[in-house]
Amino acid sequence: MALQSLTADSKSHRTRNRILQVSAHLFSNGSFSGTSIDDISKAANVTKGAIYGHFSSKIDILHDLVGVFGNKFVNPIIADLAPENGSALSKFERMLEFIAEFTERNIELYSLAIIVSIELKEKQTSVGPVLEGLFADYRQCLEDLVEEGQSQGCFRIDLDSAFLTETIIAWIEGVVLHIHRNRELIGEVDFFRNSAHLLRQTIQPHSTPGYPKGLPAKAARNNTAPKLVGTLNVGCPSLGNLDLDPSITPSGGPYEYFTSLIYEGLTAKTNNNRLTAGIAEKWTVSAGGRSLTFSLRKGVRFHNGMALTAEDVKYSIERVLRPDVIFNSTVAAEIAPNLQSVEIVDDRVIRINLKNPMAHFLDRMSDYLLVVPREVYQQDESLFSTTAIGTGPFSFAGKSGTEQILLEANQSYWDIDRIPKFRKLAFKVFADPSDRWAALKTGEIDFARFDGTPFVRQAIGDPKLTVFRTKDSWNIYLIPLPNFPADPMTAPLFDARVRKAIIMAIDRQSLLDRIWSGFGFVLPTLRRPGSRGFNPNRKPLAFDPAAARDLLADAGYGAGFAMDLHYSPGWVPTPAAEKIGGMLTEIGVETTLRSYNTKEVLGKLMRKELKGLFLNGQNTLHDDELWGGPYWYTSIGVTRAPIIERLLREAYQTHDKNIWDARAKEIERIYWKEQSFMPIATIDTFGVAGPKLKEWSTYPQKASFMSPVMDYSGVKLISR
Repeated sequence: MALQSLTADSKSHRTRNRILQVSAHLFSNGSFSGTSIDDISKAANVTKGAIYGHFSSKIDILHDLVGVFGNKFVNPIIADLAPENGSALSKFERMLEFIAEFTERNIELYSLAIIVSIELKEKQTSVGPVLEGLFADYRQCLEDLVEEGQSQGCFRIDLDSAFLTETIIAWIEGVVLHIHRNRELIGEVDFFRNSAHLLRQTIQPHSTPGYPKGLPAKAARNNTAPKLVGTLNVGCPSLGNLDLDPSITPSGGPYEYFTSLIYEGLTAKTNNNRLTAGIAEKWTVSAGGRSLTFSLRKGVRFHNGMALTAEDVKYSIERVLRPDVIFNSTVAAEIAPNLQSVEIVDDRVIRINLKNPMAHFLDRMSDYLLVVPREVYQQDESLFSTTAIGTGPFSFAGKSGTEQILLEANQSYWDIDRIPKFRKLAFKVFADPSDRWAALKTGEIDFARFDGTPFVRQAIGDPKLTVFRTKDSWNIYLIPLPNFPADPMTAPLFDARVRKAIIMAIDRQSLLDRIWSGFGFVLPTLRRPGSRGFNPNRKPLAFDPAAARDLLADAGYGAGFAMDLHYSPGWVPTPAAEKIGGMLTEIGVETTLRSYNTKEVLGKLMRKELKGLFLNGQNTLHDDELWGGPYWYTSIGVTRAPIIERLLREAYQTHDKNIWDARAKEIERIYWKEQSFMPIATIDTFGVAGPKLKEWSTYPQKASFMSPVMDYSGVKLISR
């Protein structure tokens, strides 16, 4: 069957939907590159002008189709396979039924996604990374389900979870493509359902002995610590101020690179950013959503040998209520107003009471509400400046100023499957990407992250290096700061015409090409394709300096005005800030750059000390939920938007995803109309590994040495 109608029933929408249906048919039955706009025009019986009235290019059509695939196929599967939604076997059966029904309605859309992902593998396009990201999330979600099923005894445990995952995907995609090519002969849903028993026989435990030979076996659990090797050196752009206190460490460099390796929370994240158990083995949420009860794991110890207790958890969480911590922590500022109390039920059970339901509280716990030993720090919290004692897979071994930190593998870690493979982990700062690249080439470092720089292209062509495309990307956008309303620098920003003029003055494609070597795409709205609230109909405001000057004149600022542009080089490279400042100056907005480290700028934003514009860079891992991305700045009060704040509160206080979807769409509409946040670009990010890392065979592995944000295991390897 053709792509199911997904848009409203008006003439314009019917035309748009017809174009999408025909394009899906042509792309899936032929190829994307082999299909022209003329082909689509003839098959859809519409003029080329009608097509260009809805889409700027053929790749724009594909972007929309990929967005639909993410929203209608990948995201519902990921949501339904969450740990709290029943047994692994019941979720697996629901998934097969969902795919069978989806295949009946949208066989061409699913086939298109499979075929185009293969076709675009060797090509540099803006839609390729989006599609790869969707399949990576889908694959990781299935692997999590397989591991859950193995732990429950309903999936085979003699085979490696990654192998079982690939078997499931290969079967599903093979059957989908077979149905697509031969549906008149074999039917659709019946064939899928009737053949599914073959898949079940492959992956479920056998009742009689004698498994197929020659399959990758699951490694036997070994209760002795593995043999560790050497030191892994990681190059990074910044480590902030190397704060060791997990309660005040902001998002960004320190958290991404070392804090989350030392400390852990009650909850944790899987490699595809899904919630899972941490040092709490299980939890329950009260009917009203205001009380959460956690049972701690047995056998968890801090790096100093002390056993984890409920007292440690209570002390660590209650610290976020203190004014001095709230003053320095974005997360504390978000959570503290809603935290009612922390109760100790017994030595291994703790209850957290909230003033109001908070749908993302468990999510926040996994990232930032990290646990420290009460007996060590309660009497002398100055120890946070020199020590870092947690329960994580690495322990703190020392630091050198703000340029280097050394961690050691925790061989007594409670999860033996995640004990690192190397003895030490050294993070070294190379703020300039060229210095990081040189260190990688000389072997001074073994691994580095690059956000779309020319060095990535060089690395792809270097046989000694391995390039990984990360699962997250990096959104760049401007935030107008509402502080000091009467100030000549702030007042213009309250006018939507001024905000639109600012974004129209920035040549975003040129910026993307020059600073990030074209790795990414101009961001039309606040959300990446496939995420909650994303509107595929949005197009970037045109780069038009003349129109921008006219808007300023209409708003009464024809003579121009002065503006501070605040940024952190750890999030946005200085050359990007300089070019944006120069472009704004061209329309009469005289721009002064203000640079800070990540902790410093977040503190100033929270204390409302800054005026002007904030140029922000933020990863997209949380884009699927309302509390991620730029909405987070509204939720902690950096921006002032009463209507948005109300909509966010309504979403935060429910677990009803229909309400989340509705609020997300409304919030996106308001932000777009007002340009309250001014989107610039989404940047692809990459990890580059030297030969030592490949020799140690540390990729792919379930527990990478990096944090969930920086975990490259299972991501797409760039073909040479």
